[in-house]
Amino acid sequence: MFLYRPSIKHLDFDIVSLSKPTLLIPDNCLVDGRWNIKFVDNITEFIIYKKNMNY
Repeated sequence: MFLYRPSIKHLDFDIVSLSKPTLLIPDNCLVDGRWNIKFVDNITEFIIYKKNMNY
């Protein structure tokens, strides 16, 4: 999972592996504004899910 902040690149971060079906991201990891979220399969590198959201 990759979280990308379009206007502030140093806030981008990856979550390498998911061990549970639910993922909670701590509030202190996100700042207000737009975030692009992308899930990519590590083996095939296909994008499984992609969404833009405002936090």
